[in-house]
Amino acid sequence: MNKNYNKPWTKTEIKLAMSTQLPLKEVAKKLNRTVQAVRDRRVVETHYEGSAYKQFKHWVESNRNGYNALMRRYREKTKSMAVKGGQTWTLTEDHQVLNTNMTDVELAQKLQRSLSAVTNRRYILKKKLICKNSF
Repeated sequence: MNKNYNKPWTKTEIKLAMSTQLPLKEVAKKLNRTVQAVRDRRVVETHYEGSAYKQFKHWVESNRNGYNALMRRYREKTKSMAVKGGQTWTLTEDHQVLNTNMTDVELAQKLQRSLSAVTNRRYILKKKLICKNSF
């Protein structure tokens, strides 16, 4: 287990984690954190903005176990939606699939995935949203 498990992220660590100049594994090694922890931090830093982001960030820092459980549940749910033998979908990619003005062809090229993968993913995510909001 890493020494930094459940340790709050410093501003310097976040800055290094957000650096796209280094490979993910290298950043994780320098920070003495897991690759998944760095990937999760990138998701949090890129997806949440404004006051909602600040509230979420405060919740994360004050409720570390709840945040870990939230990310674990997300990974478990999305893992089952991955194409067999394919690459697991990230939260960033899911966000782009649902909130983009690009065509499926353009998005598939941008995400470096097949057209059918993008189309199917959008269908699955929208179906889950409809089911979730119907109650």
